[in-house]
Parts: sequence; structure tokens; C-alpha cells
Amino acid sequence: MVVASGTNTHAKEMAIRKWVANIFNKREDDFPSLKDYNDNLEGVEDMPFNLVEGIDVAAIEAKIANYQEENAEQIINAQARKAEELAAALKAGKGNPVQAETTDGVS
Repeated sequence: MVVASGTNTHAKEMAIRKWVANIFNKREDDFPSLKDYNDNLEGVEDMPFNLVEGIDVAAIEAKIANYQEENAEQIINAQARKAEELAAALKAGKGNPVQAETTDGVS
């Protein structure tokens, strides 16, 4: 998945982070303890950095592919949960239109 090296570094990093986050998408409540959750976050955060910097790319991509294969159902469920939450938030937002603020600070 590593993005072509000729692209903007920031765009490359953001694309890699998004890709990794869509796979390693567990939340705090998916872990038995906060320490386990934080340990997971630390490991997941190291991957995009190393991929952008070209460190152990083949090993990281293999690790991601293996995780993806072993956790396919959990990944899909988490993505569906996120989509449902987004849809609910959008629906809730439609009922509360944002009011424009006037120059004197009164809506």
C-alpha cells in the first residue's frame, strides 16, 4: 500500500495513516485495560511513521496483511459501527441548523 515516493510527504503520511487506522480500528472499550489500549495505540502509531520513512516496509506490510486476514470480521464490524455513528450524527445535525453569527456577536 505504500504510496509512491514522488508524492508530497504530508499527503503520503496522511494516506498511510488513514489506511492503517481503517485496519487497526479498535477502540478503548475493545481492550481489557487502558494500558492494553495505549500499548496498541503506540504500536499502531509506529507503523505509519516507519512506512513513511521506509523502515522495515516489507515486514510492516506483512504484519498488516496478517492482522487484516486474522481480524477481518472485527475490522468490518468496527467500520460498520463507525458508519452507523456517522449517519446518526449527520441525522441529528440536520435537526439543529447552525445559526450564522452576526457582526455584533448576536445570532
